[in-house]
Formats: sequence, C-alpha cells, structure tokens
Amino acid sequence: MWYILVLLVSLVFGGVSVAAEPAVKPETLAQIKKESRIFESIIAEVLRQNFDNPFAVAAAPQAAYIQGYGLIVSYHLKINRGTIRGFYGEVRSPVAPDVRSKREQIETVRRLMVQALGDYGGAIKRLQPTDRLAICAHVEDRNELDPAKNRTDLVISVAKGDIDAYSATKIDTDEFRQRVEVIEY
Repeated sequence: MWYILVLLVSLVFGGVSVAAEPAVKPETLAQIKKESRIFESIIAEVLRQNFDNPFAVAAAPQAAYIQGYGLIVSYHLKINRGTIRGFYGEVRSPVAPDVRSKREQIETVRRLMVQALGDYGGAIKRLQPTDRLAICAHVEDRNELDPAKNRTDLVISVAKGDIDAYSATKIDTDEFRQRVEVIEY
C-alpha cells in the first residue's frame, strides 16, 4: 500500500518528463508543400512522356510528408491499355503504339523513377539529409484477369543526403543506383 502512496507523491511532485520529437514549423511545412507540388508535376510529366496512352495515368502523382521519414509520392498507372484479352487470345488495337510486355513496362517505370529521384529530387530542399524521398507506383495490368497478379507495386526510395551527393557529383550514377532501395511486390 505504501508503494502506491510513494508512486503518487513522486508523480505529483516530480512530474513526468516525456521527450517529444520537435514539431516542424508551419513555414517549413508550407515550403515542403510547395516543393512537393513541383516534384509531383515533374513525375507526372515524366509519365506522360513515356506512357503516351491518355488513360495510362489513372491517379496523378500526389505527395505526402511524414515527419521523421520524409516525402512519399504515390500514383496509379494502368498499362497494356492497347490490348484486349478475349477468348482467342490478345487482340491489339491497330492505333495503340505501345507493344511492350508487362515486364518491360515495369522496368521502364523503375528506370524512370530512379532517374527522376536523382535528377529532380534536389527540388525538395527542406528535407533533412537523413529523411527519405520515396516514390510508390501502383502499376495495374489491364489484361491480367487474375486479381492477385494484375497489380504490381513498386516502392523506390533513397535518402535525401544521397540525392544531394549525386547532385553535387560526389557519387557517380552507378553508386547512386546502388543506394536506391527498390521493393517490388
């Protein structure tokens, strides 16, 4: 019983000290928002230039800042829009110029997003060197009928310090690509 009394007295007079992570200033958040909108438009333009079907980008790139992690840009891409799977196999549209396989298109997305992080990731200036910049691509194959196989998710991330080192030519392209983490599932 006396343990509870000692605990209550120490809590009342001693107080509880909880270390909280410092909040990001509103001015910094406003700058991050402005910079992330610029990066969103860059990613959208890269996608538009490489996937020419007007309905390929189902959800435009949108960025979100997560304190303690960094910035995440997410978008939804639909591939193989020029083919239709029928009873007798795939039928390609005569006006659809894109005849790449699903694997080739996913590799194109991977290559483009790694390149975009290196070339344009410096547009986000308010992140700390330990923060990460990530791109999450949800790639949906319109022709795949199996719901377990029709969507591939790519998460491509790199530390802001690595982007800055690449921009300042402290590391070369190959070393930058090695530092980029790519998860595909």
